[in-house]
Amino acid sequence: MVMDAYLDAVDRIAEMSGATVESFVALLPTVPLRLPSDIDEAVAIFNSNEADSVISVTEAPVPLEWHRSITEDGILRDYLPDFNATRNRQESAQSYVPNGAIYVFRTEVLRATRQYYTDKTYPYIMPRHRSADIDTLLDFKWAEFLLEKELVSTDNS
Repeated sequence: MVMDAYLDAVDRIAEMSGATVESFVALLPTVPLRLPSDIDEAVAIFNSNEADSVISVTEAPVPLEWHRSITEDGILRDYLPDFNATRNRQESAQSYVPNGAIYVFRTEVLRATRQYYTDKTYPYIMPRHRSADIDTLLDFKWAEFLLEKELVSTDNS
């Protein structure tokens, strides 16, 4: 599990340096379009809120209410029990999904809870064009397209 790798690395750094690692940032290599300013801003949110964690997110492309599940017998069902098909998408609250770009953790909280999310987890909201998470060839092509078209810039847009 990646959490075990994080804690092992933190413990090794602490042992070699003789210093306590109170918090750390994890940057997954599969989300390469984040900018240094994204990392700085996530850390600033962490520090200013005395957070347990900050996790980068991006706007979900569709409302959660649009999600469906498929039963064992192949029937499409509402994922949420209170879905209202007559409500416009614009009436739904914006939801967010983790994009895997930036995780800032308080070491001992992560060690004690073994959870990324606590009551003191804050979001760092990133634009979708910097949130490409490369897990497939199509994801890679999308990130390549964004870079070629210079849609990933050094500003916060």
